Amino acid sequence: MPVCIVKGCNNRTSQVSHKQINEETKFEEKITFHRFPKDEALRKKWMMIMELSEETYNKKDLYLCSMHFENSCFDSKSEKIRRLKLGAVPHLTRKRMHYENVELHSQKKILTVDSIDTDSLFAASTSSQVPCTITQSTSRKSGQTTNLASRISEMCDKSTLVSPQRICNSPIKVQLRNIIKKERKSHSLELRRVKRDLNKKKKRIRSLKSLLTVLKKKFLITEEQQDALNTEGILYEHLLNIKKGVQGTIL
Repeated sequence: MPVCIVKGCNNRTSQVSHKQINEETKFEEKITFHRFPKDEALRKKWMMIMELSEETYNKKDLYLCSMHFENSCFDSKSEKIRRLKLGAVPHLTRKRMHYENVELHSQKKILTVDSIDTDSLFAASTSSQVPCTITQSTSRKSGQTTNLASRISEMCDKSTLVSPQRICNSPIKVQLRNIIKKERKSHSLELRRVKRDLNKKKKRIRSLKSLLTVLKKKFLITEEQQDALNTEGILYEHLLNIKKGVQGTIL
């Protein structure tokens, strides 16, 4: 499987790292891999630019990932397969290095401003107005630099985050949503079944109570027997047998 030969890059087609996924998400492009050219002169040029040792020169399968090429190095006419133009040469990682340089530059500015000793400037000055001017200008510069650093930090943080839509639609979360959906459907069906059975039992209870009332009115059972049946209960089939036995009398 192709692996980028540059030390510290570690981009590959198999066992993709979390860092590689973040780069593809941040730059909105799929990282591709390109074999070293067979042309001796161009191959040596690639080796020299990427600062590779002579030991790796004779290896057959040498690849560079697309992060080491400018967008202008790729053939825009090729739609299905991402191809390099003839004679294209690699560069340092253009996008990653850009963000690292911006962050490093902002840190240097902050250190430069913070390292100013305003007390020594105040002590060295003989004028009463000069220290105030220096302090105010230093405060303004410090505030501007802090704001710049916060904006750059916010920009870098946003660029390295995975989009919420991508996180929400990850395979694990999609699978969990499907499981929850099935469980809810199963519980809903079970609840309907229980309610249906409960209604049947309530209807049966009303029928039994009505039957007991009729039997009592016809003096077929005593009041004590009715109370016993109401408190202790009896099988529905047994009551039906009683009803069948006295059907002619009731009607």
